[in-house]
Amino acid sequence: MGILQKKCKTTGCKNKQVLANTNYNGVLGQRYYRPWCNDCHNKRTGAKHGLKSVGEVVAKNAGFDSVLDYAHSIHPYLKHRKNYCENIDGRLSFTCTTNVFWTGMLDVDHKNGNPTDHRKRNLQTLCKCCHAYKTNKEKDYNTPGRKALGVKH
Repeated sequence: MGILQKKCKTTGCKNKQVLANTNYNGVLGQRYYRPWCNDCHNKRTGAKHGLKSVGEVVAKNAGFDSVLDYAHSIHPYLKHRKNYCENIDGRLSFTCTTNVFWTGMLDVDHKNGNPTDHRKRNLQTLCKCCHAYKTNKEKDYNTPGRKALGVKH
């Protein structure tokens, strides 16, 4: 029987502890909850290294000055993401009306469907809705390099 999940042990925090491992101390399937919630753990880990978050620690350890620089090193096309959906011009045969209030609502789409073609002219920023529509309409999931290649849609 696993350990019960409790509240985060940070004073004033009302979040629950986060599941850290299901194979702790070699007992397969046993649940182990970190004493802190995710937010408090990330802040504590960052503070141990004189930084704000665990993300900054990972970026610094990988040799980058910021989390954003680190993310761009993994996905270089992200540096071309705009802060709006480019389908506001109707390029997908309808005009996007999505109210973007968070950059997480935006994706960088490869116009030709090739996920390895990071030329700036092949990239466009689309909201999640427009990106899903374009991917389905143009069957981007069938282009070489896609994980879904060969999957029936």
